[in-house]
Amino acid sequence: MSDFFLFGRDDPGGRGTSDFRSLKENIWHGTCLLGGTNIGARAESDGTAAVRAQVQADGRVLFHIINAWDYPDLDWGNYERSISVVPGYTNSVKLRLTNEKE
Repeated sequence: MSDFFLFGRDDPGGRGTSDFRSLKENIWHGTCLLGGTNIGARAESDGTAAVRAQVQADGRVLFHIINAWDYPDLDWGNYERSISVVPGYTNSVKLRLTNEKE
């Protein structure tokens, strides 16, 4: 769970695996469960949102639900796009507290 490429050779890790913390794009649903339980938060979308989890220094996990994203650090062209949020912008995603098995 250390990432020497991103955080250097002395990275203490503890951020979760790359699969856990990576962005999942264009989701229909994504769930973040409380460890060892079926209790969690489920984001539901029409396929236009993305989710990602992020472990904080104190161990809390943030569950991000994102409607616009970019990869400015990749510099690969096809993954970069300008994101502008114009006045009056709206979007929605359904967040449900759940007790499910994923």
